[in-house]
Amino acid sequence: MIDPESEDWFVTHWAYYKCTFQRLPYTILTDSEVDTMAGATTYGKELYRYVVRQTNNNVRELRLADYGFELYPVTTPSTVLPINSFIVTVESEVIYTWYQVPFDNVPRTYMQSLKGKINSTVFDPVRQYPAETMLYVDTKQIDVPYEGPDGGLYCDPQVIFRRKQNIGADGTTIVGHQHVYDSSTSSSTAGKWVKVQRRNVGGFIYETSADFGRLFSPGT
Repeated sequence: MIDPESEDWFVTHWAYYKCTFQRLPYTILTDSEVDTMAGATTYGKELYRYVVRQTNNNVRELRLADYGFELYPVTTPSTVLPINSFIVTVESEVIYTWYQVPFDNVPRTYMQSLKGKINSTVFDPVRQYPAETMLYVDTKQIDVPYEGPDGGLYCDPQVIFRRKQNIGADGTTIVGHQHVYDSSTSSSTAGKWVKVQRRNVGGFIYETSADFGRLFSPGT
């Protein structure tokens, strides 16, 4: 109908809105639902919700010294030939995108204190990464805030890990960071993955932490 008081603008008592609903990429759970799950305190509640995991695998061959060949016919003592060989190893970059974190509640203190450490216990209730296989590298996007639907500031941190996981000679033992393959023939660990430290003053070995869940616990 025409309303002469509105300069002939069209007037109606009904309005139609077209809404498009999109499925969110992450799981939404309440605090009470998370509290009933095993490991919620250990791993951090937010690992059960608001998180999307991305894994970029890098399968490569390590070049190693191989002492498994000797001249034929065999002499006494035998002549061992040190030959470079290869062994397959798997490394991954694992990225956790943690959505809609209040900008002032990003756990920056814990992120700084855990940088460069490896997990001392099983990490992530979904993936169940064994101890010492995950190295925390850094977190991106913590300084790129955006306005949320309530007018507050939020961000989507990307928590980055370097995963290293191989299988020992027994076919079941899992080894992670700071393990190398002993290709010698005379040592007690020959043909096995062994834990090592860097040779320098005082040595060097990664520090371990059981607190990786704090990377996904709102804090300061």
